[in-house]
Amino acid sequence: MQIKPFFSKTSVALAIATTAIVAGLSYKILSQSNDTTIASSSIQVRTLKGHSVWVYTTAISPDGRILASGSYDGTIKVWNLDTGDLIYSIKGHADAVRSLAISPNNQILVSGSWDNRVKLWNLQSGTLVRTLNGHTDDVKSVAISPNGELVASAGVDQTIRFWVQTGKELQKIQNTDSVEAIAFSPDGKTLASGNNDGTIKVWQLNTQQESVSANLLRTLAGHSQRVLSVAFSPNGRFLASGSADKTIKLWQADDCRVLHTLVGHSGNVTSVAFQPDNQTLASGSTDHTIKLWHPATGELWSNLTGHTKPVWSLGFSPDNQIVSGSGDETIKIWSISR
Repeated sequence: MQIKPFFSKTSVALAIATTAIVAGLSYKILSQSNDTTIASSSIQVRTLKGHSVWVYTTAISPDGRILASGSYDGTIKVWNLDTGDLIYSIKGHADAVRSLAISPNNQILVSGSWDNRVKLWNLQSGTLVRTLNGHTDDVKSVAISPNGELVASAGVDQTIRFWVQTGKELQKIQNTDSVEAIAFSPDGKTLASGNNDGTIKVWQLNTQQESVSANLLRTLAGHSQRVLSVAFSPNGRFLASGSADKTIKLWQADDCRVLHTLVGHSGNVTSVAFQPDNQTLASGSTDHTIKLWHPATGELWSNLTGHTKPVWSLGFSPDNQIVSGSGDETIKIWSISR
């Protein structure tokens, strides 16, 4: 018997409850490549205002309709991504909401908080489905497996935990240091963790009959300070890592060799995310900027400015919009045409 998918597949109907301030602007940028050609890109930016403190984390539903954001004061806001309208707010955590994830079927929102809790919410209504108890310190990162069967969570207690729909903890990996970030590979067979000691660990997962085992495949060393973010490319070829050493490393996923070290940020690299078509890697930093890179070449092709405080979170929508959450209390939605 296979593990039952964590989330059932039913349709979601969302009603707009409230509105928030949405500001927009557009401009053009020029980017120059090593072959001296110059490409023009048109950028449109929408700004969502509603949080009163730092926006630490954002998550986009796989269908591209919904945006969720979590902040330092323990609140979660759920928005209509197309219109920028605020659908509802949740005050469900006693401390900062540090990480969010939305299930593959667009039904469940998972939140991880500094209150040591992982919570599951009905994305349609905002009602609490379940609280996952087990962590003994801040939860830094949550992720949902691509098939929807597992939720993974990790944090300062130096553990990575795997859960199923009943709230049962299937497995606990004891790490040697605080875990800052986790990400499933697109096929769900591996999990990468970014760690406080500057390493990235790649775990092989075997899931069957209400059980999951995790075996350490490799430990990747290369960053000189803690690894704050990790992400696999949608095609599974690349693994990106962002670090407090101000660099991004791009690794070949199959053999874990370093392909490129991307240098350009003047602050911690807090977030990395791949475009759905695998053609762009975005990085966000405490230097207030977002940089866009070519994964194949490691070339920087654009620098996005607009936030006035650290960029804590980044993500791509299915139609290639970039969503960023910042310490300036705003969320920006960047639409780029090249």
